[in-house]
Amino acid sequence: MKSIVDKLVSHCLINHFIEAEQEAWLRYALERRIYTFVILIPLYILAVYLSSPIVAVSFLGSFLFLKRYTNGYHAKTPRGCLVESLLVECLFLIIGYSRLNGLWIIVVAVSSSIVIFLLAPFNHPNMHLTEDEIVGLRKLSRQATCILCCGIFACFLAGFAEIAKGLTTGIAMAAFIICLAYITERRKIK
Repeated sequence: MKSIVDKLVSHCLINHFIEAEQEAWLRYALERRIYTFVILIPLYILAVYLSSPIVAVSFLGSFLFLKRYTNGYHAKTPRGCLVESLLVECLFLIIGYSRLNGLWIIVVAVSSSIVIFLLAPFNHPNMHLTEDEIVGLRKLSRQATCILCCGIFACFLAGFAEIAKGLTTGIAMAAFIICLAYITERRKIK
């Protein structure tokens, strides 16, 4: 995979699509997207196995939609990311999803939304976000959370309870990943 990224970055530099100082940024962006796609395949397969295709799509879709604005915990290696993501997904789909009903959907969606409103985005030390970027991401994460909560409400009212449960579980996992990031960061400081 590294050779593919190297070739793409070299091609962009040679053809002046990017400046030399943008090389590291492009490399990071390409690696991140490729890893996300590769890791998404086993996550989707596991989610389908533990629930259903529609729940897997709503769950992973809501999680990825939020995570792009909220950030959160990052594993040290791609392999670690895969293993930890699969474990957290199992935790949320086996324990959380299966226990959701009308009242718990509301409780989990509201409490997860509060966490996201208070803590997002997490400024990972490798990200080096500026204050303006943090403010922008905070606004986008709140808007995304509101959109998903409206989607949960609409799905539940329309009788699509499984989709509402999948969306709720995705929001809960995004909130958990943010909390986990703050906890691990605080442990490093002490």
